[in-house]
Amino acid sequence: KARTPIVIWLSTLLSLACTDARQVPADISVLTPLDPVRLEETDAAFVGEPTGFAVLEDGTFAISDRRNAILHHFATTGARLGGTGRRGEGPNEWVMGPTLAVAGRGHTVFVGDGPSIRAVDVLAKRFQWSRLRSARAIATSSYGDALVLVELDPATGASIHLVTGPDDSSRSGGPLP
Repeated sequence: KARTPIVIWLSTLLSLACTDARQVPADISVLTPLDPVRLEETDAAFVGEPTGFAVLEDGTFAISDRRNAILHHFATTGARLGGTGRRGEGPNEWVMGPTLAVAGRGHTVFVGDGPSIRAVDVLAKRFQWSRLRSARAIATSSYGDALVLVELDPATGASIHLVTGPDDSSRSGGPLP
């Protein structure tokens, strides 16, 4: 199993995110290039199809792996700290496999799973909540304990939703562009 492509993929992703040819005023914080991190090379740490990457508040990071249906949690050294989920339809199981990952507060990562959004505590290795989302909603960021979704919905005129839990009615705001 070749693990080098994952390291190259992550290094390329970070390099692209940190590259900016524009002049930036001195009072604005900018991303700086990071040294590549070599991931642990064990069967449990193997990332088959990386579909998302999220850096948590403590510097650890999560990689969503749709092929193996797991959300991997890694230390800043690249050592695997654990993983959450497996394919299935029960508690702590992925229906389609995790996709885009967005870091929330603490050890929470918001993850797409087909038609659902799931909040996952990667330290406790469990799902906190899950809810259906519109097929037009795209996870873009987080704001504290809320997931920020962009959804262009002409019927309501809303373009931004904050989702904070399974029963949240999606507080909306913002006009259509």
